[in-house]
Amino acid sequence: PALNASEITPKQTTTVVYFLAGSEAAAAAIANELGGVATAPMPAPIPTETGKLGEASVLILLGTDVAGKPLTSPVPTSPPAVAVTTTTVA
Repeated sequence: PALNASEITPKQTTTVVYFLAGSEAAAAAIANELGGVATAPMPAPIPTETGKLGEASVLILLGTDVAGKPLTSPVPTSPPAVAVTTTTVA
């Protein structure tokens, strides 16, 4: 389920898509869908009410720059495809 920003997180003027290690490509795809907003590694502490993400690896901190505005493209109904490269050592 969605979480709210923690009470100590100030109101954001700029939207940022935060990611955990390994989720950089997913964060970039989401940021692109939001019009090319910034991405950044997840801060510590995590800026949610609980300080946790649950099973999520990406957090969108919506700022006043994007809030209440329509997206430029339709929102996908499934997560963006992310290429995964596997290396096998013989």
